[in-house]
Amino acid sequence: MPINTGHFKIIMIVDKGNPISVAYGNYCTAAWMRLGFQMTWFHAITPETLGNYDNEAVTFGKRGNGIEMSETEKACFMSQYMLWKKCAMETAPMLILEHDALPDPCLLYTSPSPRDS
Repeated sequence: MPINTGHFKIIMIVDKGNPISVAYGNYCTAAWMRLGFQMTWFHAITPETLGNYDNEAVTFGKRGNGIEMSETEKACFMSQYMLWKKCAMETAPMLILEHDALPDPCLLYTSPSPRDS
């Protein structure tokens, strides 16, 4: 039975074109589901697909050390950015996870809220 997640979505970022990312995503998704959580996957933005997001008004400057961000770093940022934008537009809380995020079993054990008394 799914856990009541307080009406928030759980979204895992997975590079569906990368077998290792998919393997981690499958393994970690199964672990979350064994605890009763449901989630959806977001297809990670990659350096190859980064150009599809040129209209997002995001500019990438240099790091504090003066070095430019790599295309991979930009793609990782853009995956996160697009999901936070989705969260803001839907005005719904989301838990955004990377493909290798495992749940802590302690999530099953919570102390009662003061409101429950």
